[in-house]
Amino acid sequence: LFAFTSVLGCAVQAETTASYLLGPEAVRPCRVLYGLAVFAGAVIPMAAVLQLADLANALMAFPNLVCLLLLSDEIAGEGRRKDR
Repeated sequence: LFAFTSVLGCAVQAETTASYLLGPEAVRPCRVLYGLAVFAGAVIPMAAVLQLADLANALMAFPNLVCLLLLSDEIAGEGRRKDR
């Protein structure tokens, strides 16, 4: 039950994100892609699923690291402000 509700919760989050970033017309393709990914995760070997999950997490880290580097001066400036 926990796994099922987690899949549903992630689906809602994916749809909301797709709608926000790409507009409401992106919800249906997002549902199709998400459904295909869920099906693939159910039929391929567990080792491959875990490797794909690790790869997805690594790919999500790259944009965050780039943003941290680009905003590092602003972040350091906020840390140095004394009027807080």
